[in-house]
Amino acid sequence: MGSCSSKSGDPYQWGYIDDGKGWTARPRSEYMKTPAYNKHLRRQMREESYARGGNGHISMAEQSRKQW
Repeated sequence: MGSCSSKSGDPYQWGYIDDGKGWTARPRSEYMKTPAYNKHLRRQMREESYARGGNGHISMAEQSRKQW
């Protein structure tokens, strides 16, 4: 069995994300740019929502629309 690992041997360099067209393999650097996979970006969006006077809830639709 082969595996998708980088030259450094890090098996977590690639991940599968649901991009709306099915599950697709993406490099970690790409999928970590989305709040759905990055807790720091979710926290940042929540803080921005609080600053605008919201309740801090960020919907999945809003997370997927935000371009980083």
